Amino acid sequence: MHRSIAILLYACTFSVLVVRPAAAANTGDRLHKVGDFLVRLPIRIPAAAVATVVGTPIAVVRKVKEEIRDTVKGGIDHPIVLLPALASLPFATLGGFWDGMAAGPYDACAYSNKPFSKESFSLGKEMYDSYN
Repeated sequence: MHRSIAILLYACTFSVLVVRPAAAANTGDRLHKVGDFLVRLPIRIPAAAVATVVGTPIAVVRKVKEEIRDTVKGGIDHPIVLLPALASLPFATLGGFWDGMAAGPYDACAYSNKPFSKESFSLGKEMYDSYN
């Protein structure tokens, strides 16, 4: 009984919200944005969830690669720094892992306005940077 009432309320709300953005274009931009947000919400939530699950390992790999590259870059320029740079690789890997664990969900939520895009899966050029 409760499930059918919830489905009925959801259907009524959704049908009103689908029609509302067309009427809101005449009344004001803010109401139009709210209606547009609510209509796209059923698409954005699963898109953000999928992008979090799929994009987090991608972000981890990319961030680990960046951290290792930045760590070893100083050792390649100056051979005397190469041994400490190689010794710090485990720390760079660990730092990249945690940075990627933060970047994956952040990118998924930040780019949920473009569902299933490259940016939401942490594949775009711009990625979350915890250092800035």
